[in-house]
Amino acid sequence: MATSPRSRTRSLVQRASLVVGAVFLAVRGRRACVGPHRHQRSLFFSSGGGVIYLVLWIYGLLIDQHSMANFIPINTSDNWLHCILGVGMIALSVLLPRLDTRTHTSTPTPTAA
Repeated sequence: MATSPRSRTRSLVQRASLVVGAVFLAVRGRRACVGPHRHQRSLFFSSGGGVIYLVLWIYGLLIDQHSMANFIPINTSDNWLHCILGVGMIALSVLLPRLDTRTHTSTPTPTAA
């Protein structure tokens, strides 16, 4: 199946979106995993990212995809991707701390006699 030359090139908005996404991952992803409170930061990163994806999903559902309001390159596949990523990230940020507390049991430390 041959593709037209136009379908292989990205628009300026799409390039800007890719750059912003890469910078977001480079800055926030690194900051969320480094530091003394890295567990709390990673949960905040996951839940915050999930909320952003759900907002993008709702925005994609509400706008006309062929209008000027679609300044973020969104289509039906992107809408479903944002929904799945948003729900998945929020679910992981809620479920993982609960699983973490179940796996760690407090064992008494032996005292030296």
